[in-house]
Amino acid sequence: MRRETLRTRGASKLGAVMAVGILAAVGLITAVPASAAVASAQVSGVSWSGSSSSPTVTVTGSGFGRRAPASIAVSGLTSCGNFNGNDYKSILFEDDTANWAGGHYISGTDGNCVGLNISSWSSTEVVFTFADAYGDFGWIANSGDNFALGIKGYYWGGVINYGG
Repeated sequence: MRRETLRTRGASKLGAVMAVGILAAVGLITAVPASAAVASAQVSGVSWSGSSSSPTVTVTGSGFGRRAPASIAVSGLTSCGNFNGNDYKSILFEDDTANWAGGHYISGTDGNCVGLNISSWSSTEVVFTFADAYGDFGWIANSGDNFALGIKGYYWGGVINYGG
């Protein structure tokens, strides 16, 4: 199967993530750096454990850094209520099938209502769960949903598969 690489010169990061999700859904890509010169991390895999009601996401790869990037507490920052968890400038999760995003904050705007709780972070592995807004308003990562994940400028797209 032919794999394609997408560069995001001049494109918004969210637009690039949505494009990654679409390309991954049709099987054209599995991993995409935002730019070879800019991406400091590389994702080699994303695995899902638990269930759609309480998922744990494990991201493997390299170049993530020794510790998690600075976060912005979601509480009080969003227009959708007072939820816990954290948003990050260099992390983004998007469920392209259910049309919701989590964990990303852009200065001067609302953060994502679904924050992330990072349970561990190393240069080769990141493990996180979704904060308490997860599940509200249909924000659920169901098996079979297409997703896109960005860490430090590197974008990965795939299909959610618990236990697989």
